[in-house]
Amino acid sequence: MAEEGAQGSDSFQGMDRAQLEIYVREFQQHYRGERRLRRELERHNKELEQRVREVTALNKVFQQHLVERDEMVAAYKELMAGLEQVSRVGLALVERAKAQPLPDQHAGEEPAT
Repeated sequence: MAEEGAQGSDSFQGMDRAQLEIYVREFQQHYRGERRLRRELERHNKELEQRVREVTALNKVFQQHLVERDEMVAAYKELMAGLEQVSRVGLALVERAKAQPLPDQHAGEEPAT
């Protein structure tokens, strides 16, 4: 095993300086590229988090709108039921009034038809 390590070390030492410089430049480029991608990923994550906050806020507003709408629909139905009741009472009063005899009329006046 010591021979393998020595061979690896020998092959590393056997590289010429130009090849090592190429590897170093490539490594630096990859490192800079990775750092750039990480910064871009962080920026995208922050934008995504902002969008999630916006959607959450919109959802909350919409849910409140639905609650208010349901309350208004219930109030409208109650109002309509009340109006129908008033209408029925009014019609009953009209029918009752029609059924009662007319009060005495003044002499000479003809009854209304």
